[in-house]
Amino acid sequence: MLQDQQLHSHYFPKTTHSDIHGEDDKQMELTLRGIHKSFESNHVLKGFSAKNKAAFGLLGRNGSGKTTTLRIIMDIFSPDSGEVLIDGVGKSQSYVKIYN
Repeated sequence: MLQDQQLHSHYFPKTTHSDIHGEDDKQMELTLRGIHKSFESNHVLKGFSAKNKAAFGLLGRNGSGKTTTLRIIMDIFSPDSGEVLIDGVGKSQSYVKIYN
């Protein structure tokens, strides 16, 4: 039976930006610009923006838009306006490598 560390490395192989883009080890940059999202009359996100090359957390009260923001980043929801960029390129144009 595989131990926890072996299971983790089996299901989540370590990859770097260079594995995906063929460049030297550079951190991926995630940028959110002016994201707006409403559900009927409930305005969840009003011009949310963030830019980071490192891990960051989303903190807020219930209903403040944390999960909606993550769902927009993951392309589960589309923003009403604004854009999500990966390394300065729109998500629809970005190359994403998926491992099985």
